[in-house]
Amino acid sequence: MYFLMKKTNLIILIIVATCLGLVSSEISLERKMVVKSANHYLFFTLTDIAVDESGNIYIADEKGKTLLKLDISGKLLHRTVSKKGEGPGDLPGAIRWIRCGDGKVYLGFRRYFAIQVYNDELNFQYKISLNRRVMDLAVRDGMLYIPNLYTNIDFPVRILMDPGEGIAVNSQNQLPSADQIAAHRWGNWLTLTVDREHNIFTARLFTDRIEKWNREGAQLWSTHLFDGHSVRLKNGRPDFPRSFYYTDIARDSRDNIYVLAGSRAQNPRRDIYVLSPKGKHLITLTLPQTSNFIRIDGNNRLYVRGGIGKDVVIKYQIKNLVD
Repeated sequence: MYFLMKKTNLIILIIVATCLGLVSSEISLERKMVVKSANHYLFFTLTDIAVDESGNIYIADEKGKTLLKLDISGKLLHRTVSKKGEGPGDLPGAIRWIRCGDGKVYLGFRRYFAIQVYNDELNFQYKISLNRRVMDLAVRDGMLYIPNLYTNIDFPVRILMDPGEGIAVNSQNQLPSADQIAAHRWGNWLTLTVDREHNIFTARLFTDRIEKWNREGAQLWSTHLFDGHSVRLKNGRPDFPRSFYYTDIARDSRDNIYVLAGSRAQNPRRDIYVLSPKGKHLITLTLPQTSNFIRIDGNNRLYVRGGIGKDVVIKYQIKNLVD
C-alpha cells in the first residue's frame, strides 16, 4: 500500500553563511526516509503535511479527499476518506493546510471559513466556524494562533481558545464579504510557529519581515533578510507567484527558527534561513530540491517536499546543532 525507501547517506547542505553561534558551521542533514505514492495507492496528491512531536506524519490528499497518518518509519497507521459536502466530517472545499497539536489534527480550507478537527486516529470530532479565512495555524496548550488578515493593528495574529467538542457550529459556506475583501491586508499574510512559552514567530509572505511576539501582542524583535520592503501590488494584488519573500517557518527543539525562502531568494524555495531565538541570522542552507513546506518534529527531524509538484516527502535529521 505504500512505497518507502530508507537511506543513511549524509547529505551536506550548501552553507551560504558563516555560523555565528548556536549552529555548527558543519551543519548537515542526514537523509533518513523518503515516502511517496506508488501506483497512487498511498495518496494521489500531496497537498500538505503535519508532523507531531513523536515524528508521526499526517498527510492531506486533496485529490483523493483523504487524510493519512504514518508512523516514524513510514508505515500507514490510519486513513480517513471523506466526500465533498456539508455533513459532519465532509470536506466543504479545497484543502489548504493540515496541522497537529495537543493530540488533535486540524484541517483548513482555501475558501471556507472554518477549521475541522480530528483526533490523532483521524476520526472527525467537531468544526470551528470562523468569520474569516484561515491562512495558517499553530496550536499550543489549547490555544489556536492564526494570521489576522483583516486588521489594521500592529499585532498580526489572532489568538483563540479551542472550544472543544460539543459546540454549536454554523455549517453554511461562508465566503468573504465585499467589506472583508476591501479590508484585506496583503501584508498580514504570514506563516507562524509558537514556542513553549507561547511566544509567536512570524514570517510574512509579501513583506520582508520576520518577527517575534509575545502572546499579549508586544513585538520582541523584528528583522529582515532582503530589502526590508513590501511587494508592489498590481491591480490591488501581489504578482503571484513571483512576489513571495518567505513561504514557511518552523522551529527546532532549541528554538532556532527556520524560514523557507520564497521567489526573491537566490535559490527560491530551496534556501532555508536559520535564525537564533533572538533573531540573529546564523546560517543559510540550500536544499537539493524545491519545497513548499518545512516541518520539524520534537527530535529535530526536518521534513520537506521532494520537489514542487512531486508527491514525495523527504525526512532529514538535522545534525551538529549545539547549545
